Amino acid sequence: MGVIRMEGIEGVNIIDRGDEERTYYRPEILFNPSSHRNEIIKDYALVLGMPNPFEPSKRRYIFAGCYVHGNLAAVLSMSAPMIRQVNQRLGGELQFIFLTESHVLWRYVDNIEIVRFHVYDEGQNRWVSKE
Repeated sequence: MGVIRMEGIEGVNIIDRGDEERTYYRPEILFNPSSHRNEIIKDYALVLGMPNPFEPSKRRYIFAGCYVHGNLAAVLSMSAPMIRQVNQRLGGELQFIFLTESHVLWRYVDNIEIVRFHVYDEGQNRWVSKE
């Protein structure tokens, strides 16, 4: 997977620096002539899960969206029924990171998808894809 980091270029993009090339996940923005404003039609977010250092049997989560719609999609991805999909991919691992993509229609988040999913393999000391 390389390093996933957030970087500001004309807004916010999520950049996956893989081994061979970079992949840019950019929110899609469309100008609405009736309102004379730019409107987001697609947004992205990262969800990071890790053990709680004070109670190892529990987890802590970090949600980082490009815009507010991405943040909402990230939080919704950790609620039913999507949490079942996350738990199936975990396979008992405690540390994970995944990227969500969501469509925005009239400012409502819809069609949330998990685009990339990785777990941390302590034995190999690296992130492993669970696509």
